[in-house]
Amino acid sequence: MTAWVILIAVAVAVVGVIVKVGVDVARDLREDREAHGGRQTVAAARRAWWIIGIVLLLVLLLIVLPLLLADDSESPLG
Repeated sequence: MTAWVILIAVAVAVVGVIVKVGVDVARDLREDREAHGGRQTVAAARRAWWIIGIVLLLVLLLIVLPLLLADDSESPLG
């Protein structure tokens, strides 16, 4: 039971960080559009794609990959 609580807490924290990064990227893109007369600059769009790519890579490497490679033996948490 305790392992599930820990897992849910980590999942909520990860989702919270991803949402915060998404909100920050959206705000940055909106500010860039406002500063350039309603047009998005290529630099801001590239920055946004780099940030999205890095976040996805970190999620894959730090969360998904360990879950896929995990041993099916008994967990030390449970």
